[in-house]
Order: sequence, then C-alpha cells, then structure tokens
Amino acid sequence: MLRSILIFPKLSEITTIQNIRRELDPLYPHIRPHITLVFPFESEATDEVIIQNIQTILKPFSAFNVTFENFSSDEKSYLWLPVEGCSVIQKMHDVLYQSPLFSPFLRPEFPYTPHITVGQIHNQQAMLSTLKVLNSKQLQIHAEIDTVSIEHILDNDDSDEFFQITLSRPKK
Repeated sequence: MLRSILIFPKLSEITTIQNIRRELDPLYPHIRPHITLVFPFESEATDEVIIQNIQTILKPFSAFNVTFENFSSDEKSYLWLPVEGCSVIQKMHDVLYQSPLFSPFLRPEFPYTPHITVGQIHNQQAMLSTLKVLNSKQLQIHAEIDTVSIEHILDNDDSDEFFQITLSRPKK
C-alpha cells in the first residue's frame, strides 16, 4: 500500500484555493490542499513503526505559520503555490529523508520545493496564461501548520489520513 507524509495547512483562503483546484487539479476530489514532506512510498514497515519513527524525528519541531503569494509551475505541467521564505518545511523534509526508514525513497532528481499543487495544465501557452491571471490577483494566503499527517493512498487515489502528529507549541 502506498503511503505518504503530508502537511494539511490551515489556510486563510481555503475557498479560493479549492475553487482553483476544482477547475485545474485532477486530485481535487481525492485529497484536500497539502504540502508533501515524503512523497508516496511503498514500505514493508508497519504503520506503527512509521508513526513511531515520525514522532521521534519531528519531536523538535514546533507549530509555525507560513505565507503563500505567487503561483508558479514546473516544466512538467504542474501548477503550484510555493511556500514563501519558510525553511522549516525544508528541514522537516530533509530530516525525514535522513531516516533509514525513508531514505530509500528519496528522489534526488527532483529538487524539493515546499508547495501546494493547485493544478495540472499540459499546454505551455495555457499554463503561462493561467499563471498570469492567477498572479494578477495578488493573493496573499496565510496558513498555520500545527500537524503532520500520514496517509494511505487508496486504489481510487483517495487519501485516507490514518494518523496525525501534533507539533508542539512554540515556547514564549
């Protein structure tokens, strides 16, 4: 069974993002907006072992806030909303993949950019046009990140979130 490790940010503009995804993202009906920390993987490890491993690895991390401002894309047809200036997510990604449990699944050929995928457009001209329209709205979306989730990816592509790790609150 495929699993992945994700963040489901608490978005200030969830309706706006969902409206864009409804139009452009084939995964819209299967999973809510998310930032992937460990991409889909198949492992012999039990869910319990994965949960324990992630709890240990993420224990030093506290809840935090992020901002999303400008839509972007890759050369493969994905449209996304990158996280602006937040190295915490990158650090989480890196320490998870340093674990022997997840390191075999690292795909170094794909540089990691924390983001929410909002669509897939296969035509380059349509992609550029869509980016221009979306970025002209000058959205500024804020989000709180206080949990990390583990999911099973079902055969129909639905996300079955089976565990959620609550990040500690920052000390004041």
